[in-house]
Amino acid sequence: MKKILAFLLAMLLLTGLLAGCGGGDDTPAETAEPEVEETEAPEVETIPGEPEEGEEEYDPEEAGPMLDPRLVGVWLWDEHGAYEYNFFADGTGNRGVPLLEDVIEFTWFITEALYLVIETEEMAERWDYDIDVDALTLTSRQVSGTQYSYTRLGMSAR
Repeated sequence: MKKILAFLLAMLLLTGLLAGCGGGDDTPAETAEPEVEETEAPEVETIPGEPEEGEEEYDPEEAGPMLDPRLVGVWLWDEHGAYEYNFFADGTGNRGVPLLEDVIEFTWFITEALYLVIETEEMAERWDYDIDVDALTLTSRQVSGTQYSYTRLGMSAR
């Protein structure tokens, strides 16, 4: 039992160390957590399917940002088990290591070209994404060769 507790403590310390130095995750290391203002989420639509009888076909010129409901939920990074993404159905979310209270708020949407945009206070990121059942792969459209894999933990609380 002592070995298990020592191992868990070592993992927790390693997680904190990696989070503190940037740890190679897809967010820059920060020295101070920015204040997050509560803003109302924009009106959004989900990615359209085939129009049903009597419905008009989706026109991106007239519609606002799109959301992919398959992304909604909690996703755990395969390489760093404490780092997670939470995509909420209203186009908001957060990511980071909740255990260490190192979490960044963001908004997200899907473009007309069907790639994911994540906007934080500091930047806008663009990702190609692929969902295979409960596996999410994000591939950066901005940094060549940058790819991350996540496993769905469940649906988000919001």
